[in-house]
Amino acid sequence: MNTLNDMGYVADASYPLYFYQKQLVPYHPSRSDWREEGALDILEIPNFADMTIESKDHYGRDRDQWPLFRTHGSDKLMVHINNFIGLVSGKGLPAVLCFYFHPWEFVEMKEKYHFGEGTVIPDGFITKNCGEYALKELGRLIDKLKELDAKFYSAKGIAKIWKDMICN
Repeated sequence: MNTLNDMGYVADASYPLYFYQKQLVPYHPSRSDWREEGALDILEIPNFADMTIESKDHYGRDRDQWPLFRTHGSDKLMVHINNFIGLVSGKGLPAVLCFYFHPWEFVEMKEKYHFGEGTVIPDGFITKNCGEYALKELGRLIDKLKELDAKFYSAKGIAKIWKDMICN
């Protein structure tokens, strides 16, 4: 994080809320520990996770948003989104939902790939519903978020909004 900050980056979105479970909203990290608030210029935008559910996974991955939209549909993901919005709103915090999607999710994926002398067989959740289904569910998710009057920004856009909120 220090290097990104020193290079002039304005935002990063690599904080996995499901794992660290602390920073619910964007924050400026500490130079000594990027997981804690501090005085760096860069804004860390946590990847949203449903912190209202009791995790059954050692790492908390069942709270994570990925790949719910694709494996269980946008309706299922909206339950977790609404839980998160309720949690942060109850604490008087703004609801900032940072999603992460992988480009390969929007391309049809095979169940296995053979390359010369080796075969790769990804776990089912990696290949399940990639391609057209993922595109359809992403569209449905965007429509549902618009119904909640959501606004959509890049990480750089959130950094500017956050800076303006702090300065005003």
